Amino acid sequence: MESITEFWKSFLENLNLPDSTPFGGELSYANDEQDYAPVLALILCGKKTANFSALAGYHIDNEPLPHKSEYYVLNDWKGDHVAVIKTVNVQVLPFDEIPWEMAQKEGADENLQDFRQRYTEFFRDDADIMGYDFSETMPVVFEEFEIVYKNV
Repeated sequence: MESITEFWKSFLENLNLPDSTPFGGELSYANDEQDYAPVLALILCGKKTANFSALAGYHIDNEPLPHKSEYYVLNDWKGDHVAVIKTVNVQVLPFDEIPWEMAQKEGADENLQDFRQRYTEFFRDDADIMGYDFSETMPVVFEEFEIVYKNV
């Protein structure tokens, strides 16, 4: 397996980007391989172009919010580097004010009601693990991205 440093350098060279290109880190989604495979497939085919997360989680983990023009290396479940995504939009808004235009960029739901139900379950579980209180009005971080490089 190629090291992250080697992969990042290869990415920069292939796209003719400067060494100062902002690297946000490595990403993987979901807690197990069974849940992760469909998420990765949605991203790689271009159907999933956004993600939502609880603002409270960033505060609890003492992590900075993502910002526009930041790049992330996307890994598969085994840790192999499969793509690079670039953040193109970041917004913070109340969970209950997420419009369908944003929710559909998540790529997994047929309508806003399905999205809200799925994410209510997700945020309730996440709140129990992370230690914040879930509410319909809690602030969430909407991060929109695009694939800029594939290694698959």
